[in-house]
Amino acid sequence: VGAVADYVRPHLAAVKPGPRVAGIVLAVSGEGFGASSTQVVGLGVRATTLHNAIAQLVGLPDGWRDAQAGTIKQALAGVSAGGQPRLAELYVSIGGQKHPASAWLDGTLSWNTTAAPSLVYVQAEAGKGKTTLLADYVRRSLERMSGPLPLFVRLRDIAHGHGVSWEGMASTLGVVGGSCDTLAAAVTAGLVLLALDGLDEVSGRYDPD
Repeated sequence: VGAVADYVRPHLAAVKPGPRVAGIVLAVSGEGFGASSTQVVGLGVRATTLHNAIAQLVGLPDGWRDAQAGTIKQALAGVSAGGQPRLAELYVSIGGQKHPASAWLDGTLSWNTTAAPSLVYVQAEAGKGKTTLLADYVRRSLERMSGPLPLFVRLRDIAHGHGVSWEGMASTLGVVGGSCDTLAAAVTAGLVLLALDGLDEVSGRYDPD
C-alpha cells in the first residue's frame, strides 16, 4: 500500500479535477494490496483495489465481499475438505476437443483475451459440476484481485411469485434503484462479470417487463 502511495503522489500535482468532482479513486489491480484496503494518498484521492472500486461504482453494499464469500462457500461445501475446495477435473468440449474447464474459463473470460465473448453458456446434465465450476472460478478471480469484478448469482434466490427480471437479479446482490442501470452498464462495458447459476431452476419465469 505504501509503495502505491509513493508511486502516485508525484503524479497528483498534474491532476486538476473540475468543480463537480468530489473525489478521485485510484483502482489498484492485482495481489499485494489487501482485499479490503483503502488508503488516502492525497487531498480527495483514495487508493483501493480494482474490485472494490468497481463495487463502489455500481452500488454494491459494503458487505458485498463477505456476501459473495458466504454464497460461494455454500456452493462449494460438498466438494470442500478442511475449508479448501477439492474439485475433480472437469472438461469442456469446444469444437470437438476437450479442454480442462477451469483453465478454459480463465483464458476465455480474461481481460487479456482478444475479443472475449460477452456470453458463455455452460451446458451439462444435472450433477456434473456446473455450480462448483462457476463458484470456484469466481472465488479464484476474487483472490487474484484483477480483471473484471466477478459476482456469483444464484438465480434460485430471486423472490418467488415474480418473473426473472434484471432488477430481480440485481437485488440478490444488494443493488437496487438507479444503481441497477449502473450495474447493467458495467456488465455491458466488461467491468463486471456475472456468473449466473441455476438457469434451469428459473425456466419459464421470464418477466416480460
